[in-house]
Amino acid sequence: MAEVRCQIAMSLDGFVAGPGQSVDDPLGEGGMRLHEWAFELAAWRDPHDQEGGVVNASTAVVEEALDNVGASVMGRNMFGGGPGPWSSEPWNGWWGDNPPFHTPVFVVTHFEREPLELEGGNVFHFVTGGVEKAVELAREAADGKDVSLADFAGRRVVLYVYPAAMTPGCTKQACDFRDNLNDLAAAGLAVVGLSPDKPEKLAKFRDAEALTFPLLSDPSREVLSAYGAFGEKTMYGKTVTGVIRSTFIIDEQGKIAQAMYNVKATGHVAKLRRDLGI
Repeated sequence: MAEVRCQIAMSLDGFVAGPGQSVDDPLGEGGMRLHEWAFELAAWRDPHDQEGGVVNASTAVVEEALDNVGASVMGRNMFGGGPGPWSSEPWNGWWGDNPPFHTPVFVVTHFEREPLELEGGNVFHFVTGGVEKAVELAREAADGKDVSLADFAGRRVVLYVYPAAMTPGCTKQACDFRDNLNDLAAAGLAVVGLSPDKPEKLAKFRDAEALTFPLLSDPSREVLSAYGAFGEKTMYGKTVTGVIRSTFIIDEQGKIAQAMYNVKATGHVAKLRRDLGI
């Protein structure tokens, strides 16, 4: 589950910005002083494309604030451009062509506007449905989000279960699905992976192998157990408890049309294609 976090700098007397916000004073008069402690840190300067910086006791605070962020939500004032309707040449933010977020950003505003795509993976979406809607959209966009198979209603789904990301067999299987994804999609099949790995590990796995299909996380093993894909199995002649490598074909009504247990990592996708006539 993607967590929602709030970080804000506040003075001891309760101020989070100064008065008189303007283009010259984005945080209001004197507002920048609230953040001077962070500006010198290498952890802050690096995502802002600035060289140098120091490492001190405050470094961990900034690193924690930036760690594992998959999407951001901000108000209209933080994005800037003044109140009221957008102009014919609307404001594009305080940060230039390559803002420091490098994720989808959802701006809460009363005025509609097309998404703004900038460098470095920065895309600003302008949400007029309130902060709750912005948080909902951010959760959907964030890495590590929950994904429901209800999202695939009306489509056939290949749900494949594997024991551990980044191991040789699981990497081979994932890459086989990746390389056959277009053909499976043409046959009306979506692909979803499921393992007990945490979202952080899955994000690294996805990036390392350029995987473009969803990888679901089930650290509690509850979903795996419900599918009969966690329990006793034989490994190297011994009976152990663990993830049972399995594949399920789920039909358009969300029902399991076919269940395959104890499948092989290598060659499984090719066999699946033969069995499905693809």
